[in-house]
Parts: sequence; C-alpha cells; structure tokens
Amino acid sequence: MRSILRHLVRDWGIEVIFFTIGSHYPSPKGSEERNACYNPIISRIQAFYPNPVVNSNKVKILVPGNKNIDNFELYFPVGCGLSRLVFELACLGYAAQGSEISFFMILTSEFILNDVENENQFDIFPYIHNFSNLIKLDDAFAKYSVPDVSPGEKLPLDADISIIAGDFLRVYCRQKGIGNYLSIFYQKISI
Repeated sequence: MRSILRHLVRDWGIEVIFFTIGSHYPSPKGSEERNACYNPIISRIQAFYPNPVVNSNKVKILVPGNKNIDNFELYFPVGCGLSRLVFELACLGYAAQGSEISFFMILTSEFILNDVENENQFDIFPYIHNFSNLIKLDDAFAKYSVPDVSPGEKLPLDADISIIAGDFLRVYCRQKGIGNYLSIFYQKISI
C-alpha cells in the first residue's frame, strides 16, 4: 500500500509546503516527474497523429491492445499504473485503453477516475512510515494533495477511456494486427 501512495504523488499529486501555520503553497514536486516522463511521449504521439480523429474514427492509443485493426493504434506493453497517461490521452481526444495487473493499482485508479469530485480532495503523507533514505527528517512529513485535477471536470463528455485488468502477455497474446508499441518505464527508487 505504501508504494501506491508514492505512485499517487507522481501520477496525481502536488506537494503542499507550509511556511508557518496557515501559510502554504503548492509545489510542482509531483508534476515535475510526471511531466518529464509523459510530455515527451505525448508530444511524439501528437507528432505522429496530430489530429486525434482520422477518417471519422478516434486514433486508438492503448495501454495495451485492441482487436480493431482498421484504425491507427498504439500499444503500451507495460501496466498503466494509476492510469494518468491513459487519462491524459483521453483528454486529448484519443481513444485510450489501459492494462494493469495490480489489484491495488486498478482499485486506486478506478477510485480517482470515477469517484473523486474535486481537485486536491485528499491529503496524503506517503513517506510518514519510512525514515530511511531521506535527505532530512522533515521529508517524512511531506504532505501531498491528490488529485491535482478533477478527472470528472477535465475529461470530455465524449472521452473514450477504459482499463483492462490482467497481464499484458495473457490478455493480448492472441491478438493479430498490433501496429505500434510504446513503453514508458520509471526507474523506481524506494524512499
């Protein structure tokens, strides 16, 4: 569960830094890593498919897999984690599908995408139970607000977004016509 809280920081959080009691400001700490990883990928997708609709069909960006081979498709052969990249692509107008094997990742992303009503609705302290590998003791008490956006407000009404539960190799092993693969990997450092 601790790793899910840390993933929330990266994918959906912003750090809240306090100067004095009652005085605070949001820091881009969660968004810095997210933007460094996702923005180059989104830019490349937009370079290949500048219009999310081709021949009256949405370009399909899948994390991973789909049976429809008549449209442009991209596949991500790793898990979609907390579905932030899938969400961002759906917001841009692409048909986005994620695949994830971890029950806790699926449960958390389902909650964020379907049940959260406001941005910064929850405060979490993901490092409070671990005092190893910290630069300073105060880092253990860092407060983060999640999510940094309200998915229900940002996602267009005609958005095409879905998540499939399962291992990529088992779920999609028999599909034909998979066009492109795109992977994103994080170097995980446990703090």
